[in-house]
Amino acid sequence: MDESLPRLVNWFRHSSPFIHAHRGRTFVVSFGGEALNSDNAAGLIHDLALLSGLGVRLVIVPGARPQIERRLNERGTGIEYVDGLRVTSAEALDCVQQAVGSVRLELEALFSMGLAN
Repeated sequence: MDESLPRLVNWFRHSSPFIHAHRGRTFVVSFGGEALNSDNAAGLIHDLALLSGLGVRLVIVPGARPQIERRLNERGTGIEYVDGLRVTSAEALDCVQQAVGSVRLELEALFSMGLAN
């Protein structure tokens, strides 16, 4: 018998109480837009898809700061901050909407790939 099989069975035995305890629960998962720019973006989405597959309800709250700032810089729109918060002008709002929409499409594409075998 393959040695990894008993380890896998043992892992499931130890994990099953946690899986059962969280099935049907709602997790709110928030992460910065930097997470989607990293090499680990697909891994993050894979882990979230796994939680969903185990019966956890997910509310995903992605950030989009780097994507917004990139759009603003591409358009040449200045970025204004007041007390550490970005002030969004009417002109900048279009860039914000585009960036947030882009983040949503990227997340949907990653989730649509499902879990890897």
